[in-house]
Amino acid sequence: MGSNKEGYQQILGLASPCKVVDVRLEVEGQSVHISLEQDSESRFRCPKCDREYGCLEHAPVRTWRHLNTCQFQTIVHTSVPRVQCEEHGVVQIRVPWAEPQGRFTILMERFIIDVLLAC
Repeated sequence: MGSNKEGYQQILGLASPCKVVDVRLEVEGQSVHISLEQDSESRFRCPKCDREYGCLEHAPVRTWRHLNTCQFQTIVHTSVPRVQCEEHGVVQIRVPWAEPQGRFTILMERFIIDVLLAC
């Protein structure tokens, strides 16, 4: 049987260079915290022009609310890479699990919209 890291890697649909590095269960707080990392040696695309660059630095750690794991809130944590684009300057890359500036994962946003439409 695989580890929690591998399980959440698959559940979140993450591919290289992004990987789950820690899964922490907080029973008292009824939450699961998933920490991600992106390999700094990888190449990343400017979100505005799609040109590929090496990682310049990482932004401060951000969090996104994901769908619950059983009854526990699930929170994704990571420091998103930034690239220095020749045309657009220093920009944060686009992450596959959320919209830019979003506070929820795309799956959580979809769930919220479905609930609102059902009401």
